[in-house]
Amino acid sequence: GDPIPDKKGMVSLAKDNIVLSLADPGKKYVICRLSGSDEDFFDFCQENDISIGSFIFVKKQYKNNRMTEIEIGNTKLLLNAGLADIIFVRGIK
Repeated sequence: GDPIPDKKGMVSLAKDNIVLSLADPGKKYVICRLSGSDEDFFDFCQENDISIGSFIFVKKQYKNNRMTEIEIGNTKLLLNAGLADIIFVRGIK
């Protein structure tokens, strides 16, 4: 999921990609990057169908508790900031 640097070591990120924790509630998004190196993170993603290209609906942002509630398929998940900060999404129209 991490982008590959160019010859100069620079990484180009799409300007419309944001971390899931900053996504607006009530909107649909597509996952465009999973930025983790922890095996447990990728196991969790695989078990919950969280992958690049997956469509999600952000139900609610719990700002005080730094949690994000999403719906993916028919499954609701409540993600802590540690997870929501390493999942990058792009809004869909």
